[in-house]
Amino acid sequence: MDTSNLTGVPVNLLGGKLESAYRRCTRSEGDESQKLLASDWRVEDKRNKRFYRLSEEGLTALEWLLEEWRNINGAIEILCEAPEAARRRKV
Repeated sequence: MDTSNLTGVPVNLLGGKLESAYRRCTRSEGDESQKLLASDWRVEDKRNKRFYRLSEEGLTALEWLLEEWRNINGAIEILCEAPEAARRRKV
């Protein structure tokens, strides 16, 4: 696969990240698969290619993770504003 120019992302970083992310999304935990991705085979450029998308479980997990991120980000913003607010009160 020629990945010499993928939006400036180093090839070794891109390959490792995508492969490990794929494994995490599809690996089995005990007896159950996470089932975060769904895939389809399609013919493109006269070749069979596999295309991936988020499954229903993946969309649910994404919504939950985004909400968690917003909560964490909001807490960090409050913490970062606290020293500035304290400095303004001292003046």
